[in-house]
This record gives sequence, structure tokens and C-alpha cells, in this order.
Amino acid sequence: MGDGDDYTGKSLPGTAEDSGRFGLPAITKTVQNAWQINVNKWFGLRAPTQDEAKQLRLLRSKYLGLAYLIVDTCPANPDRTRAIRQLKQSMQTANSSIVCSDTWEDLPGPKGD
Repeated sequence: MGDGDDYTGKSLPGTAEDSGRFGLPAITKTVQNAWQINVNKWFGLRAPTQDEAKQLRLLRSKYLGLAYLIVDTCPANPDRTRAIRQLKQSMQTANSSIVCSDTWEDLPGPKGD
């Protein structure tokens, strides 16, 4: 990657200075700043609140039970492996929905999935 391709703390693709280079429409500074703030929240490290920690523990226990059920009832094959991997991904997404729920409210642009 060339100079300016590292977006950690810098402009995002689609900003005025990058619009020609990437062929994307320029985005406003407000949208760019909101995305940078949320990217920091999504990928930064922070301790969950007490309520969030309680919800995360509950989810983890339910996912663990389902993982054991899958391992105990499904034959060892690629489909079982895929089921466990997708369960893990589902748990990570569910955890993110708890810990990052505040980031969706202030983000300009499309919401949800």
C-alpha cells in the first residue's frame, strides 16, 4: 500500500482528497468524523458496564450450552465444524450488539444490518 492508505486516525476513502483517487463521491466532514469515532468504539478496547457484563455472561452460558449440544449430537464432519464456527461468529455479533449499541444511534447513514 502506498502513502495515505493507512486510515488509522487519517481520512477515510471517499473524502474530498480521496474522491478522485478512489472514484467515490466525497463525504462530508461530519460523516467522516462520526465514522472515525464509531470505528474507534467498534475496534477499541473498553470494559463493559456492569449491566453489559451481566448480559454477556448470560449469552456466553447459552452459547456454551448450544455448542456442547452441537458437539454431542452432530457427527464429526465439516458441517459440524461450520456450525461451531458460525455459532462463534453469532456470539461475537451478539456481544457486539450489547457493547456497541450506543454507536448505532449517532452514526450518519444507513442503520442496522
